[in-house]
Amino acid sequence: MSYFVARALHVAADLGLADLVAEAPTAISAVARAAQCEERALARLLRVLSAQGIFDTDDATVRHTEASRLLRSDHPYSLRAFAQMFGLPVMWRSAEALTHSIRTGEAAAPVVFPEAGFWGYLADNPEHARIFDAAMASKTRGQIAGILSSYDFSGVASVADIGGGRGLLLSAIVQRHPE
Repeated sequence: MSYFVARALHVAADLGLADLVAEAPTAISAVARAAQCEERALARLLRVLSAQGIFDTDDATVRHTEASRLLRSDHPYSLRAFAQMFGLPVMWRSAEALTHSIRTGEAAAPVVFPEAGFWGYLADNPEHARIFDAAMASKTRGQIAGILSSYDFSGVASVADIGGGRGLLLSAIVQRHPE
């Protein structure tokens, strides 16, 4: 039943719950009011996430953990958009078609969204495209340091960042190795 945990994470990211929890323990009732949620249902969602180390809850309050802080919009390595992305219909419904992909070797998105596929879906859903772009940028921010420390670009004369979104990785490489 771990897909319920994943879905709980998507919902927490969509609702911006981590942004509503202070650094001190915060009343679940206050978070529920701010998020416009039913308090008991929200408490159950937070307990599911707490069991996974995402938030820490007791009967009436919720506190941040290192994992839940990554869901804050203002965290320098925020993964909120990344969690939201995996809850988008194009991802969720594609996962429903996993059997098709395994049996045929074909991607699921064109089967699930036959008129447009993955990229067409994003083109038709600008808010979901914004979440996807933000997710890719946040993922890149978290990987730049490891890439720069793992690969010696000093002898490289040209670098191309194909499909580079906002060019964050390319910018970091050029800043480190302006030559």
